[in-house]
Amino acid sequence: MAMSEEERKEKKKAYQKAYREDNKEKMKAYKKAYYEANEEKMKAGFKAYRETNKEKINAGQKAHYKANKESIKVHREANKEKINAAGRAYYYANTDKMKAKTKAYCESYPDKIKAYSKAYYEANKDDMKAYRKYNPEKFRLSQESYRKANPEKNIITRLKAKGIIDPPQELIDLYLARKEANKITKQLKKWRKENDTTITDVPGIEHQDETIDECT
Repeated sequence: MAMSEEERKEKKKAYQKAYREDNKEKMKAYKKAYYEANEEKMKAGFKAYRETNKEKINAGQKAHYKANKESIKVHREANKEKINAAGRAYYYANTDKMKAKTKAYCESYPDKIKAYSKAYYEANKDDMKAYRKYNPEKFRLSQESYRKANPEKNIITRLKAKGIIDPPQELIDLYLARKEANKITKQLKKWRKENDTTITDVPGIEHQDETIDECT
């Protein structure tokens, strides 16, 4: 009796699956060669598929993780150094892209980030306090670097500490301007001290004794 179309398809699938199992290295080399020969085409195809099937992909990843949670955990633990090295290498090779992606995520999910940060701190506060205690200079430099790179965020944080929960942009701009004015004043005072003169001795510079009071 002749096979039906459905039976023929199932038989073909079984044969292809068995062939792949028996020729893993050969198939792996073939896929790699095909990808390298069609890299741009493959990347465009993957990108288009991800963009049109985000929910399907996310659901599939969640289901896979849930079904294989323990084995994934064991694999990650056994290959921690290799995975971390690969992650760092990818980050350094795509720094701008990763920073932009992280920034976009943080802006899209501020409450989620805040909750995660709080939970992380609660779970690791003893280690974090110990790090600050035994690495004071390194911690100070990292904080200073962050403040310099994010002056507006720093001002918003300090204004919130003063009770201004949602500061308007005009106020933030004012404090930024004051910060720059104070910086110039400090530079002039330093110049005056080094040159044994007063600020008023410098042509075109108006005298200013004290820095403007600021929150930063």
